[in-house]
Amino acid sequence: ICNREENRERDVLALTNAGLAVYVTEITSVENAIQTLATLADLLHATDAAHVQVHAMRAAIADLQLHVPAWRPRVLVPIWREPW
Repeated sequence: ICNREENRERDVLALTNAGLAVYVTEITSVENAIQTLATLADLLHATDAAHVQVHAMRAAIADLQLHVPAWRPRVLVPIWREPW
């Protein structure tokens, strides 16, 4: 399992060429993150075990959306030090 943003393509290709199955994620939103978790659960044959958590996450997001203010501040969150 690797992430498109955090792993080099050449490393993923090397793993694939070595015969390993590689699943590449690309998280672009909260819903996409939840869907990726559900997909990983499917790939790992853990769908039933993950269903409760995935459902709970989606319910929590739906509940939060009921309380979103009309305006939203813009923010910047730097997550890497090199480079910032």
